[in-house]
Amino acid sequence: MGHGSSFALMSGLAITLVAALVGGFAARALRLPVLVGYMMAGIVIGPYTPGFIANEQTVFSLAEIGVALLMFAVGVQFSLKELSHVRRTALVAGSIQILGMVLFGIPVAHLIGWNGYEGLYLGCIMALSSTAVVMRVLEERGELGTAHGTLMMGLSLVQDLAVIPMVLLLPVAAGLQPSGGAATTLVWTLVKATFFLAAMVIVAARLVPPILARVASVGSRELFLLALVCLCLLAGGAAETLGLGMALGAFIAGIVVSESEYAHESLSQIRPLRDVFASVFFVSVGMLLDPQQVVRHWAAVSAVVAAIIAVKAGLLIALIRLLGWRGRTAFSVGFGLANIGEFSFVLLTLGRANELISSEMIGVANASAMVTLMAAPFLLRSAPLALSLAGASALRLTVRGDGKRYKLNLRTDAAFDGVQYQSAFTVPAGIWAEITLPLAGF
Repeated sequence: MGHGSSFALMSGLAITLVAALVGGFAARALRLPVLVGYMMAGIVIGPYTPGFIANEQTVFSLAEIGVALLMFAVGVQFSLKELSHVRRTALVAGSIQILGMVLFGIPVAHLIGWNGYEGLYLGCIMALSSTAVVMRVLEERGELGTAHGTLMMGLSLVQDLAVIPMVLLLPVAAGLQPSGGAATTLVWTLVKATFFLAAMVIVAARLVPPILARVASVGSRELFLLALVCLCLLAGGAAETLGLGMALGAFIAGIVVSESEYAHESLSQIRPLRDVFASVFFVSVGMLLDPQQVVRHWAAVSAVVAAIIAVKAGLLIALIRLLGWRGRTAFSVGFGLANIGEFSFVLLTLGRANELISSEMIGVANASAMVTLMAAPFLLRSAPLALSLAGASALRLTVRGDGKRYKLNLRTDAAFDGVQYQSAFTVPAGIWAEITLPLAGF
C-alpha cells in the first residue's frame, strides 16, 4: 500500500470517527438517539453538502466491516433455539409482507409518474428493512430479548434472504437477461447458499467451539478477540464470494458461536470493536443523503415514506395480530420495521450500474431511505401511543368497595415481555368504583 493510500485510509477513518463522536455527543445532549447523531454527521461530511468531504470509497469499505461485526454480534445474541420460537411467524408474515410491498410499489410509482417496472423495483426496495438499524435501536432500548425484539430480528433475516432472488430476477423483468439463464443462476445460487449453511452449521459448529476453547485456555483477551474477528470476517468473506453477502455470513458465524459456552464472553469481547466500526457504517448511511433531492422531489419522497410508514407498518401489524401475537408486540414490530434497509442500497447500486431505473428514482429512494432510517428510533418509541390511538386505550374494572385498601398487581407472561402494572387504592364501603388500566404498556 502506497503512502497516498495509507494516508487516505487513516484520514478517512479519523475524520469519520471524529464526525461520529461530535454527532453522537450532540444527539445525546439533545436527548436524541445516538444513531440520529451519527447519520447527521454523515450528511455534514458527505458529498452533497458544502465544506469538507470525506473519501466515500474509504468510508464505505470500513462500513462493510462495521456491518459484518454488527451482524456477528446479532448472531451471538440470538441462538437457534430462540429464533425457532418465531420461525413460523417470521416466515409467513415476512413472505406475505415482502410480496405485498413489492406489488404495492406499482401504484405508488404510478402516483409519482414512474412506469410499472420502476414500481416493481420500488416495491422491492420498500419491502426490505434495516437489520443493522433495527438491532441497534433495540439494543439501545434494552429490548433485544423481548417478544417483539426477537420477532423483528427474525423478520429482518427473512427480508435479507429475499435480496438474493431480487438481485437475480429484477434484470430478467427488465429484459436484460434470458429467463432460462436467470433460472439456472437462481438454482446455482440456492445450491451455494445450501452448501454454505450446511458447512457453517455442521462443520463450523463442530470446529469453532474447540478452537475457541483452545484460544481461551491461553488466557489472552487479545488472542480471543482476534479469533472472533477472524471468524467473523472469514465467514463473511466466504459468503460474499458465494454471492450471499458478507452480513449474512457474519450473522451465521455469530449463531454458531451463540451455541457454544463462550457466547457471553464473545459478545463482551467484540462489543467495543463492533461499536466503533458500526458508527462508521451509520455515518456512511448519512453520506448518501442529498438534501437537494429531498427538496426537488419532496412530493415523491413524501409518497414513498408515507407508503412505508402507513402500509408496511399496517400490513405487518395485521399479519402478526392474525398469527396470534398481542397488540403491543404487533405495533412494536410494525413501527420498528417501517424503514428502508441497507440491502436496498444493493438494489439501487444494481439499478444504477445496469441503467434499470432513472436517476430521479435513485435519488428519491436514497432520500426516502435516509428519512425512514433516521425516524426508526422515534417510530419504535411511538408504538404504544399508536396502539392507544387505535382504540385499545384502557381496560376498565368495576369493584364494590368495603372500606378496605386494595393492591392491584397485574403482570403478563415472561414470553410477552413481562409487562407489569401496579396500583394501590381505597374504595369506601358500599360505593361502586371504576378502575382504569392503561393498555399501551400491554
